[in-house]
Amino acid sequence: MLVMASTYHTTVAAESNVSVFSDVLATSEYASYIRIAAEQGWLSAYLGGLFKPDQGIKMAEAEKACLTLLGYTNEDFSGSMVSNRNAKATAIGLVENISKGVNEYLTYEDCVNIFYNLMKTNTAANETATRSNITIYGKLFGYTLSDNDEINLLDTLESNLKGPYLLKVDKSLTSIIPFSRSDASCTLNGESSSADEIEDEASSGDPVVVYYNSSTKSVYAYSSTGNDMGTITGEITNIYYSSSNLMTPTSVEIDGTEYDVGNDDVAYAFSVYGTREKGSKVTVDRCF
Repeated sequence: MLVMASTYHTTVAAESNVSVFSDVLATSEYASYIRIAAEQGWLSAYLGGLFKPDQGIKMAEAEKACLTLLGYTNEDFSGSMVSNRNAKATAIGLVENISKGVNEYLTYEDCVNIFYNLMKTNTAANETATRSNITIYGKLFGYTLSDNDEINLLDTLESNLKGPYLLKVDKSLTSIIPFSRSDASCTLNGESSSADEIEDEASSGDPVVVYYNSSTKSVYAYSSTGNDMGTITGEITNIYYSSSNLMTPTSVEIDGTEYDVGNDDVAYAFSVYGTREKGSKVTVDRCF
């Protein structure tokens, strides 16, 4: 997670050629990640050249790792480094909503909280600046802040969302997404799914509409078997426009049922500049 939350997240080798630690084989799926984390000084090994990959993470270890990602160095913490790092992490909000002592192990929820806090925390270089979209660590991933200084996840997802694409019969998701299907986090009609299930749905002859987010490697698929989040296939019977804007459609009637248009790309497709007109047969998802 440290590597994926760093500038190295897009450059990790699929395989490692060396065993950096005696208890981390080169064949381990985590070897490349552990090597980077150790080389960057985010995490340290134990005596005897052991990394202990199955052991939990203590608060002090997590604070050191995240503070290093933010740009702090050992020189920033004189005296008791553990205590001073903890004081700094507390002062800048890095350990908000985590009630653990420095020698206590973090839970899964604690780790989620510290990575979330990391994204909305100012980098070391901007520590004294007013927190903003250009000062926070999450700028690295295109994250922005909401009005109450939380990560605006919806805006981030929408700004990086690509689609819609129609997954054709007997085609793989790799024909659409720019990342490995094995790395994809998939949902189908709003429920957790897999690349295989989405492709099987398309192969059954059911139109499947796909969106993807490259930064999170997420795939959102919709088919006509879904309820509120499925697809609709039919003929355009009417296109409606706002009385104040006669160029951009606000809703589309398909087979007699009217649906609001909530996506600029889709609105363009149904506009006078697009390729969809009354009488055209279309497949859209109910979220369009």
